[in-house]
Amino acid sequence: EADKIALAESTGLDQKQINNWFINQRKRHWKPSESMQFAVMDSLSAPFYDED
Repeated sequence: EADKIALAESTGLDQKQINNWFINQRKRHWKPSESMQFAVMDSLSAPFYDED
């Protein structure tokens, strides 16, 4: 957090802008792990109803 304050002061940006930049970077560069990809695929291919 102190690093973000120092970065805001040195760049002239608001602390909120710095926080948003980090949030956006995480969203842009986040990649699900292999196990996460399979979990998503399994949930998409699962039937939406039970055949009881």
